[in-house]
Amino acid sequence: MTLSRTHEQAGEETHARARPRVTTNRVVVWLLVALSAQFLLLGVVEAWKDSPTFDEGYYVSGGVTALTRHQLRLTPEHGVLAKVLGALPALAAQPVVPAGTSWREGNQNGYYYDFLFAQQHAHKLWSVFFLARLGSLAEGLALGWALYALGSALFGRPAGVIAAAAWFTTPFSLAFSHIVGSDLPFALAVVLSGLALQRWAARQTVGRLVVLGLSCVALLLTRFTGLALVPVFAFGVVVLADDARLRRRLTMGAAVLAMAWVGVWVVLRAVSPFPHYRHAPGFIGAVREAGFTRWARVIPWPKEYAAGIQETGRLANTSTDTLLFGRHGVGARWLYWPGAMVVKLPASAMLLVAAALLCWFVAARSARARMACAVVLPLIVLIVATVPYGRPSLRYLLAAIVLLFVLGAGALARALQWKVGRVAVGVLALVQLVMLWSATPHSLAWTAPPFQPGYHFIGDTSDWGQDFYRLKHWAAGKNAMVEYFGPPLSVPGVRPFFGADPRDVRGWVAVSASWLTYQAFTPSPAPSWLRAYCPVGTIGGSILVYRFRAPPDTQKGPVAPARACPGSYSHRVDRHRVATGHDAPK
Repeated sequence: MTLSRTHEQAGEETHARARPRVTTNRVVVWLLVALSAQFLLLGVVEAWKDSPTFDEGYYVSGGVTALTRHQLRLTPEHGVLAKVLGALPALAAQPVVPAGTSWREGNQNGYYYDFLFAQQHAHKLWSVFFLARLGSLAEGLALGWALYALGSALFGRPAGVIAAAAWFTTPFSLAFSHIVGSDLPFALAVVLSGLALQRWAARQTVGRLVVLGLSCVALLLTRFTGLALVPVFAFGVVVLADDARLRRRLTMGAAVLAMAWVGVWVVLRAVSPFPHYRHAPGFIGAVREAGFTRWARVIPWPKEYAAGIQETGRLANTSTDTLLFGRHGVGARWLYWPGAMVVKLPASAMLLVAAALLCWFVAARSARARMACAVVLPLIVLIVATVPYGRPSLRYLLAAIVLLFVLGAGALARALQWKVGRVAVGVLALVQLVMLWSATPHSLAWTAPPFQPGYHFIGDTSDWGQDFYRLKHWAAGKNAMVEYFGPPLSVPGVRPFFGADPRDVRGWVAVSASWLTYQAFTPSPAPSWLRAYCPVGTIGGSILVYRFRAPPDTQKGPVAPARACPGSYSHRVDRHRVATGHDAPK
């Protein structure tokens, strides 16, 4: 009888200890579900309202033709998997798939025009791109949950929750989850590869090694930076293998490389079984290819994939102009990347990124090797491969940013054991939510306080042509002069601004910020004097609106566009005060 009571008491104590854990698990699940639902809702709103952005036409047209014509002639420098995943939901809208000279020649720029005009003529432009964006939102949700899994596996569940919550509440995440591109699927492939390596290290089975090989296939098919990352994960297999025999370790690492290479062939031939490859290289055809991609093409790849490697190598040897903190730069600059992160990420997210420097000290000794191989080494390779790129844009570091979220979450989770730490984490979470809500529905153009308005501090990242629909609505009945940066879509009832005689400039003028910042120093007709005039407002934060009472003063203007000014009309502002960030009438 006594023994029986003892067992009953022991069972009750066991259930009592287990109950809080079950409750905690449910709270975690419901928290992540709530954040996912909020992320999805805000993303659907922005996907609904934003017009097609500049690059989306290339991805969707290339993916649609791959799925319907089973040929991969267009934009080979864009990952095949990224294009196909973006185009798959769009097929439900039954998009028009034009033929013609551009398709026969493989002219991606010409076909880009043909595809957009065909959708616009058939009144399917909005439906095709909205449906395509739903696939991107699904990838954004998957990335948040993958961050939770990876953070939990390396540092414990609180770290996983922090990493996922940081992703779901950062405006930059929402911005690139509601448009079609390769940045998001590549980041997802990187996190899934790290998670697959970590899971294989925990239990080294053939099945888990195959999963790692498949995730490496996704790396190679979403962005060509995967060529540098796949050997890193294969090296991780060699380092983390339990087998003491070096030959056995090397065999497993080689198996990952082989699976990735074979997977590229299998997927490309599944999409295009009988290729008739034609491709016009466009304006970068005469640019010399980078050395790394020349070496990468020594491996026997499908000809479409090899052409993509070559195009990427040529793009790597080109440079564009940049604007950061109101200063002009050209090409690759190491300081551009941290500066762009400060401008485009909330201060709370930047604290999480900074906390990543402490990850080694908070990780358990048993997990350090897995952390190094699954997260730290891929992060270093991503940074080394991206920072020297001559066409800088923070979106190229999206995969590195999410890995920093994982490492920073591991460090921040340790602070939860103290009351002060829990309060601090709560404050950071509140700041994240406020920043996310303030960015909606213009997350692409959003910049962190105090770096506002965004067009004054940074170029390229904030204006992708997402406000075409809003521009059309604004321009109705104004007889405005307009210059729009984005897909080749026309605004009815407006006059062109570029090429106009400044003496004829009166009334309303609307110019995309990219023409005045990102492309201000390239051979383009954008007049510098316009940057010296303060706009009376913006359209979505990406298109600057001016109103002139009299013809403008055409003396050379400053580097960055002026901030908006109060009143009904634009006026020229003092150059020195513009440079220091203080606009005033001249």
